[in-house]
Amino acid sequence: SLTLERLRLQGVPGMEAATIELSGDLGLRAPYPARVQGSFTQLDPARIPITLERFGLLPAERPTARIGKDEPPAWVDTLARLPGSLAGQLSVVAELIGPPDRPLRVGLQALSGTLVGLPVQATGRTSLIGARIDDSLLELSLGRTSVSAKGAFGRAEDALSLKLRATDLSQLASLIGDARLAGAVELDGTIRCSPDAPSLHVTASAKDLQGRASLRCVKLCLRPTQRR
Repeated sequence: SLTLERLRLQGVPGMEAATIELSGDLGLRAPYPARVQGSFTQLDPARIPITLERFGLLPAERPTARIGKDEPPAWVDTLARLPGSLAGQLSVVAELIGPPDRPLRVGLQALSGTLVGLPVQATGRTSLIGARIDDSLLELSLGRTSVSAKGAFGRAEDALSLKLRATDLSQLASLIGDARLAGAVELDGTIRCSPDAPSLHVTASAKDLQGRASLRCVKLCLRPTQRR
């Protein structure tokens, strides 16, 4: 196998404050198993598009209102709204050659720092097997908002559970793009994927919701119905 003991990057154009370290190994026989581990500090997501521009991976001029194939990917604008300073560890395990359903495993450990001015912490893992998401776990907290997801999605027996707790939506006003946003939201849901009968079960509530629309209190429950 070919081993990369350590690669340290500092002063990357567009993200001069960040430090990135990588290590890993690559098998030299099919299916060429690869494993990469990395860590980063002072990483600013909002500057990732700038770095990609510097390396010629994104056009330097990105019109804000253009329809068609030249329109910038949605993730570019999303990242631009996520200024922060992050530290954490990332791991990727994959086979470079093989059947379409060969697994790609991704792990995120001990992510911490600030994002849009709020403290953030996260851990997660997932396996991508073709178009299927397997063995996924995500725990994320951003200020007074927490999100968790656990399970799988893509086969008939799969279920992906979701949970959202946001006790102060005003913290997310700049992220959502609505300066009037306020209130609290709770959501619990399960998504099941069956080729002939996908289903969604959601229980949600909102209190003192303000923004483009205002609601004093609302509760919603959606459940799948059985076919006869």
